[in-house]
Amino acid sequence: MPAPSALAPPASRSPQGQNAKAVVPFIRAAKKHREPFFDQTNALGTALSPINIPAYGFLRGVWIRVDASGGAGAASLAPTADSPFNCFQFMGLFDVNGAPMYGPFGSSYRAFEIQKYGAYHRYLDGRQNDFLAPVTGNQGAFRVWFYVPVELVRRNALGSLANLNAAATYKLQLTLNSSAALYGAGTFTTAPTVRVRCWLDAWAQPPATDLLGNMTAQTPIAHGTTQFWSEQVYPIGAGQQTVRLLRVGLYLRMLIVTLLGAAGARDVTDTDWADPVQLFLDGFELVNMSQNLLWTELYTLYNVTPNSTEAANARDSGVYVFQFVDDDSSVVGNEERNRYLPTLQSSRLEIRGSFSGAVTGLSVLTNDVAPQGDIFAAGTDNSTI
Repeated sequence: MPAPSALAPPASRSPQGQNAKAVVPFIRAAKKHREPFFDQTNALGTALSPINIPAYGFLRGVWIRVDASGGAGAASLAPTADSPFNCFQFMGLFDVNGAPMYGPFGSSYRAFEIQKYGAYHRYLDGRQNDFLAPVTGNQGAFRVWFYVPVELVRRNALGSLANLNAAATYKLQLTLNSSAALYGAGTFTTAPTVRVRCWLDAWAQPPATDLLGNMTAQTPIAHGTTQFWSEQVYPIGAGQQTVRLLRVGLYLRMLIVTLLGAAGARDVTDTDWADPVQLFLDGFELVNMSQNLLWTELYTLYNVTPNSTEAANARDSGVYVFQFVDDDSSVVGNEERNRYLPTLQSSRLEIRGSFSGAVTGLSVLTNDVAPQGDIFAAGTDNSTI
């Protein structure tokens, strides 16, 4: 057997390559970290907030698991269209100063839309992930997962935020929805209780040097870059509409538009959607697409079939996505930011089209990004800066 010295790499080499002085990228130097931080069982309608997120490393997001059980006497159970994804009637993530980063939303169905179409994990469809829907005969039981994103891009940890101060924590706010919102006509002699569990998804802060003495990047690239998810509701009626979207001034990453019908509920009648629909920025036509072309694009990007709805691996009626993240071989979630849409406070962003039926409004989820430094700089995907 060769002597150990014969197996050692030459001094000029290291696992980083020929240049031993290269800065080790953050995602190579850091380690992923997950830990539970909340576990409570409560009655429907209970406010669980505020929930302090543990201070640890750099925050990537939060996983939430919801399990309902213990119901009895619900022979007339008739889940609503958004059930069980609307299990929270209030849902939001707030930064250390109390400013909203994610929401707040009046229904966690918006969280379902964001995790499915927001491009943070490949094919994170809530109906495919250890899912149980409330159906007649199961006494109201259901289970579902949510993911609340903070990090923007997996390949380089862009958007992960420092979370090191236990005296100033990020906060999650959740309020369970009512029985009527979830189960419609279902009547219970004993209503289900709901267990909610949360896990921190984070990067551990890397040491200043690795085991070979190479310097490491101590923070993610362009640290401080922050994304936001917010909802704006625009009342409209049937007929030709021009809807000016008011959330502008940052880089736009994505818009998720939900057609609303009676009482502000999701309009699941696809024939009420504008066909075609147009999206304009300062008079320039960004989108002019038929309804079935929008569905086809969803299939190419998210693997959801256009031919069925409200099921696993299927599209969701009344939900339409305008995305600016497909610049990396159409693999959403690893974007290089080339298609992010810059806007100003004075920008005129408009949806135009002819809607029909009992449409009452549009819910628009806006995902915009406030950069800290140059998020487009050469080398940001391999992080030597």
